[in-house]
Amino acid sequence: MLPFISVIVITKNNAKTVENCIVSLLNQTYPKENYEIIFVDGYSIDGTDKVIKKYSRDHSFLKLYYENYGTMGYARNLGISKSRGDIIAFTDGDAVLPEDWVERIVKAFNNVQLVAVGGLDVIVSSDESGSIIDSWRRLRKAEGVKAIPCIKTVNFAVRRDAVLSCGGFDPMLNHLDEAELLARLYSRTKAGNILYDPEIIVCHKRPQSTKIGRRIKKVFKKSLVGTSVLMRRYMMTVAIENPISPLATSFYLILACIIAIPLFLFSIAMGLFTSILMFTLLLYLVILSIYIVHMFLKTRKVTLFIPLILTTDCVVRFAGTFFGLIKWFRNFVCARMTLGWTKCSEDKEFKRGIE
Repeated sequence: MLPFISVIVITKNNAKTVENCIVSLLNQTYPKENYEIIFVDGYSIDGTDKVIKKYSRDHSFLKLYYENYGTMGYARNLGISKSRGDIIAFTDGDAVLPEDWVERIVKAFNNVQLVAVGGLDVIVSSDESGSIIDSWRRLRKAEGVKAIPCIKTVNFAVRRDAVLSCGGFDPMLNHLDEAELLARLYSRTKAGNILYDPEIIVCHKRPQSTKIGRRIKKVFKKSLVGTSVLMRRYMMTVAIENPISPLATSFYLILACIIAIPLFLFSIAMGLFTSILMFTLLLYLVILSIYIVHMFLKTRKVTLFIPLILTTDCVVRFAGTFFGLIKWFRNFVCARMTLGWTKCSEDKEFKRGIE
């Protein structure tokens, strides 16, 4: 007997792309009676919901719900609360799914030990450099803790009982919501039951990021908001057990921020500022070269803009992480003072939107 699948699509102001997403979901090779499509719209103002309603009138298994909480985590939880599938798959309103997408997900879950599976999102953009950088780390199959940093909610599925058992997504998060959920799932089981399979593919049409200002703003905001999430115990566990992952790299940036100020003051006091600065730049150039070589070996592509984008991203991420760390420390102290420095459980239930 085939399992019933719920496909949850988060969308907001995707009027230009949502129709292609809907058509690709309606054309799945998986039997129509065995899956449903649930759109959660953040009160779009560009007519996205009108496009969805047009198709829902002719397809009873396509449903539309609204949310005004304003976060991805909450929207996904709302979708879960309205779903009835044994397996819950997630994608976005600017994605296009191959016709065998649901079928491939179901096939992966034939492994009864599997809790969650994710795949590759191929970035459809004229900005080739950005597309290469966004995808090059995720071209190889990974399991367990090594799969967590690779999985994105544009191409992700989880067993219903597993996601409900840990309370769903954190409703406060717009960034790292999938990694945070998977880290909590992993911390409960400590087993290799999370799979990243790059053969499960979606095409993801993101806005063009040729304007450097837009990319800087996006990277800074993600680093600022993501710092407090990374400081959670189970996120640290994932980074420690997978020290070469993007999550671990984010922790290295946090450590660099913690060390930077006293090192800067010490170097000035000792007259070593120029020497330390030159050493830091040399070390960065070595690391950058290793990244570019690694990227080329996987993608066989390198453009002149890649070193520039990587350098800009590194500087902006450092700045975002620095301010995020300050914000986290301030909130940490305020929370402990409010609670009388009592211990707070990190394994809380994130149910807003599910109930």
